[in-house]
Amino acid sequence: MSYLSFVPRRPLAIALLAVIGLGLLSALIVPRLPIGGPLGAWMAERDVARGTYAYKAPLSSVAWEREWKRTMHCEYGIQIKDKELSCFKAAFADSYDQAYNRVQLTAIESRFGSNVVFTIRDRLRQAWSNKTAKS
Repeated sequence: MSYLSFVPRRPLAIALLAVIGLGLLSALIVPRLPIGGPLGAWMAERDVARGTYAYKAPLSSVAWEREWKRTMHCEYGIQIKDKELSCFKAAFADSYDQAYNRVQLTAIESRFGSNVVFTIRDRLRQAWSNKTAKS
């Protein structure tokens, strides 16, 4: 005989419903906790203190984005990181990335000048659009 034949079905069903209920409750409560923002700001401050400058952006595989990533890294030492969704950050991803970018952009602009990340991005996007329009 198997083990499950000795387990009363009612307590098993109650335990299963409790686990499902706790999962649903945590899915509702956890994303509203103010963890992502402070954690993102702390991680960005830690990176800046180590001399690492980075910006998180949703990247696709178009040519100008690869060029933007390369230019920022080679000319300025700024890493352009793709926004990632890991299991740890899934619930906090938006507030984490916004806080991380806010701290990093302040540090980047104080070191390299105002709006350098977006100016270079827009310039490369425009050059790529002009090049593809002529082809």
